[in-house]
Amino acid sequence: MLKKPVLTLLSISVATLVLLLFRSAADIEWLDSMLFSYRNSVIEPLEFVSIFLIATTIYLLLFNQTIQQSWWRWARFVQIVPFALIILLLPMYQNGGGFINFGGTTELVILWGVVFVITTLVYTLWQRFWLKAGVI
Repeated sequence: MLKKPVLTLLSISVATLVLLLFRSAADIEWLDSMLFSYRNSVIEPLEFVSIFLIATTIYLLLFNQTIQQSWWRWARFVQIVPFALIILLLPMYQNGGGFINFGGTTELVILWGVVFVITTLVYTLWQRFWLKAGVI
């Protein structure tokens, strides 16, 4: 088990953001046309995901290891898996058919990122002050 899962998550998020920004700066118009606007449906949402993860992990560094590990056990299934499902599955269903019409994958990722940050704030403060987790 990881000793400091938050530091690992921070380093992975920063590395991903740097690679995505480097990759999106390149001219990949031929790839866009071939892969159904690859940049708009995959690269841009991943940039926002990594920005939300970086902000969350910097916030989590304020808490001790007990709360960080508790958050990691909770967030990897409740929060991080939906990010992946949104990015992988939503571009297939963007032709409509639902009662809510979003602008696209990026807008839904931003909405889920705001939910992710707010639930992280509530969860960590609940762990710290209500459950007294990590208090010596």
